[in-house]
Amino acid sequence: CDRLGYTREQLLSKGVADIDPNFPAETRSERWNKYKQQKQITFKTLHRTRSGEVYPVQVTSTYQEYGGTEYEFAYAEDITERVFAESQMKETLAFLQAAMDNSPAGIVIADAPDGKLRYVNKAALGIRGGSQEELVNGIGIDEYVASWKILHFDGTPYARDEVPLARAILYGETCEAFF
Repeated sequence: CDRLGYTREQLLSKGVADIDPNFPAETRSERWNKYKQQKQITFKTLHRTRSGEVYPVQVTSTYQEYGGTEYEFAYAEDITERVFAESQMKETLAFLQAAMDNSPAGIVIADAPDGKLRYVNKAALGIRGGSQEELVNGIGIDEYVASWKILHFDGTPYARDEVPLARAILYGETCEAFF
């Protein structure tokens, strides 16, 4: 009642369509049948306050039968803060993705402990050659070290345990290395 701006009596006189601008009346029977089959559903929608403000909610709705009568019990959670946080996170991830994709430094990200590559940026592909797909799909740390042919200044190849990415995966070490 407080969040929607109605008294208890006012809210009890409302239907779902009065507070949910996304609630299409023609799908009520479809939703009811889904409740009966699944017993509980959760979905995101909007609620409209008495003043006209619209805010996001997550609704958990449960179907139950008591004494031959069918009931729907619904709980709506205001998710305004969560939606804002998710939006901020998506924006930050997009920013970081763009920074990594466009960095002039080669960036390679791998999972520990198996060393499966998860990400290789354009600069790293320019150093190594090949496509993002062929490098990220299934290559492990041993294949990574062998395929990059990382060499010392004297032309001898780095051993697996000398490659910074391998050391980070195998031993949890962090470093800044420039080849």
